[in-house]
Amino acid sequence: MEYCRALKFEDRPDAQFLRKLFKDLFYRLGYEHDYIFDWMMKRTTGGKAVKPDGGEDAPPEDAEEKKEEEPIKEDEPMQ
Repeated sequence: MEYCRALKFEDRPDAQFLRKLFKDLFYRLGYEHDYIFDWMMKRTTGGKAVKPDGGEDAPPEDAEEKKEEEPIKEDEPMQ
C-alpha cells in the first residue's frame, strides 16, 4: 500500500513488482496454486463453497438429501 500511495498521478505503476509482492504473500501465507479458482466453485444454500471435484470443502452427503426435500418456492410477482 505504501508503494501505491507514493505514486504520483503521472507515474505508471510497476505491475511486475506488484505481482511479485502478491505472489510472495500468497506463498508466505501457506496457500498453494491448485488451479481451482473462486469462480469455478459452486455455492450451496448454506453459503459454503464446494470444490468441483467434491474435495474437502464439500458438504456431507445428508446435506444434499435435505436440499432435495425442500419445496421449491415460486418468485413473488414484481410490483
